[in-house]
Amino acid sequence: MLRNRLPGSLLVAGAVVFCLAPAPAVAGTDGNTPSVLALSVVDEHRATPARRVTLRCDPTGGNHPLAAAACSQLAKVAGNFTRLNAVPVPRCTKEYAPRTVRATGFWRGQAVSHRASYANSCLALAATGSVFRF
Repeated sequence: MLRNRLPGSLLVAGAVVFCLAPAPAVAGTDGNTPSVLALSVVDEHRATPARRVTLRCDPTGGNHPLAAAACSQLAKVAGNFTRLNAVPVPRCTKEYAPRTVRATGFWRGQAVSHRASYANSCLALAATGSVFRF
């Protein structure tokens, strides 16, 4: 009688071990962990609400109008928003119309929380390129 119970016990024990094993990361099309970022742009000098988009990378998606370019740009700097520097020597006016950009979410499995303010939209776009161009 014990012999009949043993296979069932092993099956249950195997199921418990399987359930406790960590789940593998979901890989994207190029072998990277998918990235999902919530991006926003606030023009501080205007009484308009923040513009917000979602950017997904690996695979590319979301409602960002330049998702492929933004993902490519972020991939080049390993998701480090402070290193984007799209136009190192921008030709911008000295107008003061502050713009704040924000990013939260995950870049290839790492939590992201970025916030930066610029004197105007030209300087913001020069620093961030297509990532915050929406």
